[in-house]
Amino acid sequence: MEYDQASMLVRGSILVDDSPVEQYFMSNPPAFFVTSNKDSIALPKGTPVAVHSSGTGFIRATNTAIGTMAYGVLAEDATIGVGVSVLVQGTIVLTNWNTIAGIPNLSPRAIYYLGTAGHLTSTAPTTPGVIVQAIGRAISPVALELIFDSPILL
Repeated sequence: MEYDQASMLVRGSILVDDSPVEQYFMSNPPAFFVTSNKDSIALPKGTPVAVHSSGTGFIRATNTAIGTMAYGVLAEDATIGVGVSVLVQGTIVLTNWNTIAGIPNLSPRAIYYLGTAGHLTSTAPTTPGVIVQAIGRAISPVALELIFDSPILL
C-alpha cells in the first residue's frame, strides 16, 4: 500500500479469486508530529498512544484508565526516550497486525476500538468503567484509516 499525496488516495492491491487487483481507497491526508516515548517499554509501529501525565511525550493508550485515551498511533517503532512520529490523521499500514490487534490481518470495513495496554480490538467494550473509543476503520486487510472518536466512559 502507498499513499498518493496529490489525490489523497491509498493505492494497494487486494486479492480477487487469488489474483491481485489494484484498488484505490479514499483517505485523509497524513498528519503527524514528533514526540518522545515516555512509556516503560519500547513500543511497535501502530501502537495507539496517549499524552504522558507530564504533558509531554506519550505512553500506551488504554481503555481502562481515564486520561489515557488515544490521540494518535505510532508511525514507527519507538525506543524509550527517543522522539518518533505519531500519526494523528490518515492511514496506517502494517503487513502484520498481530502485535497491535491480535490478528495478522484486519477485517475490511470493521471498526477498531482502543483496547488495553496499547492494543486494538474489533469488539466495542461493554464493561462498566471502561472507555469506548473508536480508533479507525479497516479499509483493507493491512490498512487502518484513523478516525479517533471522542471517548465514552461506560
